[in-house]
Amino acid sequence: VRIMFCPCLQEPCPSQPGAADVEAIQRRLKFEFQFPEDLAVLYSTCGTGMDLLTAKDERNLKISDDDPLLLIAFDVADDNAVRYFQGGNFNLPVGVPGALPWPGGGPPALGAAMPHGVAAGLPNALGSFVAMQPGVCERSGGHYTLFCVSSQEKVNDLCAAVQKQQQFRRYGQIVSAALGRPAEPPLVTALTLNSIAGPPQRMVLFNSTV
Repeated sequence: VRIMFCPCLQEPCPSQPGAADVEAIQRRLKFEFQFPEDLAVLYSTCGTGMDLLTAKDERNLKISDDDPLLLIAFDVADDNAVRYFQGGNFNLPVGVPGALPWPGGGPPALGAAMPHGVAAGLPNALGSFVAMQPGVCERSGGHYTLFCVSSQEKVNDLCAAVQKQQQFRRYGQIVSAALGRPAEPPLVTALTLNSIAGPPQRMVLFNSTV
């Protein structure tokens, strides 16, 4: 199921691809980009794989060490992952590790100024924040899952920028243990591609500390 985000509703609504399309996308990701099986499944079902193939087929996508591609995916069957992609830690239900209340008491209205402490609002907060960073260009047609980055150094800067934001920072096992708090799963998966032929590289510390 492709999760689309309706700006007018600030809520996700289901869309294509269907099962046959997902299987075809998985095959292409494995054959053309050397995705391992688990990542091919994840990236095809959430729609990021379709965004990648569309960019390759229709948008003259170019990838290199000097111009890497960042790809963000999440498990559409995990409500917490979907909510995190939409609004970060502020959008998680109470009781979920890492959940925080929205500054100001609730999510800002679409188009409104961001309250202090809010980096980006619904419905695509994480991707919107990534797209705002220097040297980053959104390439998924407004789905905020696919980004061209101007250098590997900018990729590293981007990870640091995401982790600096309370809205998006997730505490990994080592830091969580040191702080005496439950570990927080990252809820999204980030990859980089440095070649149009793959393979993808996992960004383990994209939004999560050690």
